[in-house]
Amino acid sequence: MLHPVNRPDCIDALWLAVYIQEELLKLSLTLDLSDIRNLNSIFGTDTVSWLWKYKQKLIDPLKGFYSHTNSAEKNDILTAFRHDINYYKQYSDRTFTFYLQPKANLPSPLAAQVGGWFENFYDVITQKGFPASVSGYRCNINAQVINAETLSKNDGLYVCPVCDGTWMERTSTGILGSIDHFLPRSIYPALSVHPYNLLPICTTCNEKIKKDNDPLTYLHQRKLSETFHSYIQPARDSVQVQIGSSWAIVDKGVYPQNQLLIFPDIFDLPGRWQQDADEFDRSVRRRIRDSVDAKKDEGQDVDHNAFDRILLRLDQRLYEEWGGMGNSYPATWYFRWLCQNKKSDLLHEYTNG
Repeated sequence: MLHPVNRPDCIDALWLAVYIQEELLKLSLTLDLSDIRNLNSIFGTDTVSWLWKYKQKLIDPLKGFYSHTNSAEKNDILTAFRHDINYYKQYSDRTFTFYLQPKANLPSPLAAQVGGWFENFYDVITQKGFPASVSGYRCNINAQVINAETLSKNDGLYVCPVCDGTWMERTSTGILGSIDHFLPRSIYPALSVHPYNLLPICTTCNEKIKKDNDPLTYLHQRKLSETFHSYIQPARDSVQVQIGSSWAIVDKGVYPQNQLLIFPDIFDLPGRWQQDADEFDRSVRRRIRDSVDAKKDEGQDVDHNAFDRILLRLDQRLYEEWGGMGNSYPATWYFRWLCQNKKSDLLHEYTNG
């Protein structure tokens, strides 16, 4: 969303889980997977053992799909799945639409059953783990590993990629964080374990604010290309925060308005930042005062020109803190608004000039 994020290697290893989903669905067109011999015909021993261990979630739900008599419906679901998992390659295509949407009975009512099965993979992998013997990764993959490796792969990013606040915290029991399905798995089940759809963000953004709201339809209709995505199309360097009676995220006319509205619609931003305006004001004024006092302690006069240089250097320092310190992004825009609209007051307050 806001900040760019590098995908950790463990998330990319989940491509194999997507492949397993596709193969199981394809096999179930004609084979009953409750017969383990049918699994052995296509998967290795370790994969079959893992699938069988969680048979109730990963195998049994496909019985209804296998026994369904309308082969055309079943093939449509497989085709829809294959189409949807390639969405990340179509980000700039304004005509792209998702095919597998069980809540809309697409491509058929049978899709709801299959959609729940897709979602089971996420629950099993994040809670029980995706074995290294299956994925080929260096360790078992679960939610804790995804969170930890996202932190290590993004050295220097210590804030939530969405709200710029506290991201993940290390505790005695592990890392406290939340994995967001940018496109909710309840609506787009084909993306339940898709490497481009899993983004660790803060628990407030994911569980208290966004929940299952769909970035493509909630409050405003959007094309896939009209969203911001931390892996593909982050917003941070392309937009700015407009300070006023009602704060807004704006740009220079590059993006359509409904794309910019994704922030207030889905994450209540910058409204949440505006609530902290008093804290931003105290913080930036304190930093201005400290910078001026440092110059005076060095025996330097702080006239109008020197004050301008102090403000420019402070602006640069705030910018360099983006991603490294909580709320440095909105604080920077508040500082810039303050310099533009209250500069003479600041000059008089801190320099007596």
